[in-house]
Amino acid sequence: MQNRNAAHALRAASATIGCLALSAALAVSMHPFAFATSSEHDSKAQEYADSSAQKKAEAAEIQQQIDALQTRINEAAAAHDAALAEYEAAVAAVEDADARLKEAEDKTVRLRDQLGSRAITMYKTGETNIVDVLLGSSSFDVFIRSWDAVRRIADQDAQLIEESKQARLDAYEAREEGMRQRSIAQAKTEEAEQARVEVVASQTEMQATLAGVNEEIARLDALQEEEEMAAEEARRLEEEAARLAAQKFNVGSGAIAGAISSGGWTHPLPGARVTSEYGSRTDPITGKVSAYHSGIDLAMPIGTPVGAAKAGTVSYVGWYGTGGNAVIVNHGDGVRTVYMHLSGFNSSVGDVVQPGQCIAFVGNTGRSTGPHLHFNVEINKTPINPRAVLSF
Repeated sequence: MQNRNAAHALRAASATIGCLALSAALAVSMHPFAFATSSEHDSKAQEYADSSAQKKAEAAEIQQQIDALQTRINEAAAAHDAALAEYEAAVAAVEDADARLKEAEDKTVRLRDQLGSRAITMYKTGETNIVDVLLGSSSFDVFIRSWDAVRRIADQDAQLIEESKQARLDAYEAREEGMRQRSIAQAKTEEAEQARVEVVASQTEMQATLAGVNEEIARLDALQEEEEMAAEEARRLEEEAARLAAQKFNVGSGAIAGAISSGGWTHPLPGARVTSEYGSRTDPITGKVSAYHSGIDLAMPIGTPVGAAKAGTVSYVGWYGTGGNAVIVNHGDGVRTVYMHLSGFNSSVGDVVQPGQCIAFVGNTGRSTGPHLHFNVEINKTPINPRAVLSF
């Protein structure tokens, strides 16, 4: 009973110290990152940190561009305000010119009426007749004074007419110039507003891009933190494994705790999870349906020690094609077991091993989709269902 509890308490081993660094199997199996070592978590955390740093640099560059666009927006707004002020000044100038033009026209109307009335009066009184002026004069001095009065009246009328014409001309020219300035200012106003709208649109687009980059940074930072926490937990479990291993095993024994059946069989990887059964299955790599699977796959972290399933002699240690690194143990009477996808070995050809003795370590070599042990039981080199001799 004590050995069985120990089997469920141990899980993984550090390949650097061989079979002595066994981890707590139950603790590791309950951990969400059970199939990665502390160094793997550290490496992954560093990858996320590097990616996050790149994204942060990208975010800083985008923020600089946004700030530059804000400067352009401010400049466009200032240009718009200046152009609008020019437009309003031009409108005021046009209105002033209109008022002056109206005043000149009103003055012209009044002058015309005044001259008309005067002409009628002069006609009726005969003031414009020089003969009448001459004949009506008692002396030449009186004539001169009378004629001078007629001329001054004429000259005054002429001056009033000229002033009226000039006032109208000045007002008209002022109005034309105001209209021209108003048109120019209006074009400037529209141009500045269009520039501002375009820059605001660019800034809005870049702000959306920045928001996406910041979300990615937050995601990477969270993943980095998660991996760092997992690495710490993995280190704790590895340290606990080494401590338990030192308590439970003697140097050189390499025995993996596990019940031995009446036929001398024991589980090669206590506590492992079966991920693929013997027989027909869908190939996990090619997707081929009804592909033949010659053994049972047992999932465990890389470096977990693998025990001999039965007493026997190691007949092969090395590369086994798609099976990656492999160990073969002969048990007599044509029975042999094959252990594939290993990360390392703890046995050599010719070694006589006992049930549960550490012969290798779980890996992910060869044609494999993840850390696991592919375990074959063969009779005369023909695979049979391992469940025929062991319970999994």
